[in-house]
Amino acid sequence: MARKHKQSPYDSSAGAGTGHYLTESPGASIERAGAVRAMPGPPGNQEAGLGPPSSTLFGAVVVTVFCFFPLGLFAVFYALQVRPRWKRGDESGARHAAQMAEKLTFAAVGMAVIVAVIAGLSYVVYWFFVLRNSV
Repeated sequence: MARKHKQSPYDSSAGAGTGHYLTESPGASIERAGAVRAMPGPPGNQEAGLGPPSSTLFGAVVVTVFCFFPLGLFAVFYALQVRPRWKRGDESGARHAAQMAEKLTFAAVGMAVIVAVIAGLSYVVYWFFVLRNSV
């Protein structure tokens, strides 16, 4: 006994893979609805639907080499995930990875500044208490 195939409005090959969907109105023939368009994002969001987000890979590498190595490595890790996620169709994952790469890049710069200030203050204290009295 053969199984009966269930009909679906998406079974027709007329709009398959084109982004056009078939609509049926009662008593009318099947019409094309047109391409599906994304809703615009919130005001001020310039990246909404315009392509892959910036991965900031160059900044992450520069921060890894010159600023704070541990956070820089994580920034490079996230920056390298942006493009593959975008190509897989994981738009929200690509945007998340780009945001994390940017945050970690700025955090690495901030940590480098904090370490430099602490090192400078330590040298001033050392000079004031040790080197100044030994001369």
